[in-house]
Amino acid sequence: MRPKTATQRVVIAVKIQNPQMITIISVRRTIHFREERSCGHNTAECTMRPKTATQRVVIAVKIQNPQMITIISVRRTIHFREERSCGHNTAECTMRPKTATQRVVIAVKIQNPQMITIISVRRTIHFREERSCGHNTAECTMRPKTATQRVVIAVKIQNPQMITIISVRRTIHFREERSCGHNTAECTMRPKTATQRVVIAVKIQNPQMITIISVRRTIHFREERSCGHNTAECTMRPKTATQRVVIAVKIQNPQMITIISVRRTIHFREERSCGHNTAECTMRPKTVM
Repeated sequence: MRPKTATQRVVIAVKIQNPQMITIISVRRTIHFREERSCGHNTAECTMRPKTATQRVVIAVKIQNPQMITIISVRRTIHFREERSCGHNTAECTMRPKTATQRVVIAVKIQNPQMITIISVRRTIHFREERSCGHNTAECTMRPKTATQRVVIAVKIQNPQMITIISVRRTIHFREERSCGHNTAECTMRPKTATQRVVIAVKIQNPQMITIISVRRTIHFREERSCGHNTAECTMRPKTATQRVVIAVKIQNPQMITIISVRRTIHFREERSCGHNTAECTMRPKTVM
C-alpha cells in the first residue's frame, strides 16, 4: 500500500479539569484522498471522499499515583457522510454509528526516567451502527464482548529533544458477536501474538510546537479466525512499513492543546497467506488530503 501523500486536518480540544482528570472533549476532521489498488492483475483507481467526520470524544484520564495512569472510560458519537467512486461505480453512502461506548483501562508503569511501559489494556465495547449505501440500508449491532490486550511499550527518552518508542509487543484475545439484519454470526478472532517494532522520533522544536518527524515499523504476526463453522489460520507479514509523519502540535495555553495538521507519506509491501491462498498485493493510495 503506497499512499503518496496524506494530508489530514485535525482539531482536538483538550480540557484539563483538575490535576487528576484530563478530558478530550471533541474532534473534528476532514479527509480527502485518492487511492489506486493493484492486487494480482487487477488495478482499480478509486476516489474515496469522506466529506466531514465530526466525532465527539470524551476521555477521562485518572492519575492514580506518579507510577500509574489509567484511562477509565471513552464515549464517542460519530456522524459522517462518504462518497466512494471506484472505476465507473459511484455510491453515495451515509454511515451513522449512533453511539459507541468504550470502557478502557490502561495501566501505565513508569520504570525510570528513561523507560515508560504500558503493561495492559482491557476494554469492553458496545455500539449500534446504521449503514445506508445507495438504496440498501442495514441496521447492524456489533457487540465485541470483551477485548483484553496485553501491550508492552518501551519508551526510551534519548535527550530533551528526542523521544523514541523502540518496541511494542502485544497479545490479543477477544470474542465478537455480529448481528446485521437477520444474520448473526458469533466469531472468535484470536491473533496469537503481534510483535511490532516501532521507532518514532519526536523532535521538540520549541515550547509551542512538537513535531513527530518519522516512523518506521516492522510487523510480523499470526492470526487465527473462527467465524461460525469456518476457521482460517492466516499469516500476514507486512515486511516493512516506513511512514513519514509530520504532526504540528500547538499549545495555546496550559488548558488547551490543539493538533492543527497531519501530513504523512507511507510506502510498504505486504504478503498475505490465508489457508491455501497466497496473494502478494501492492496497494497504492495516491494522495490523502
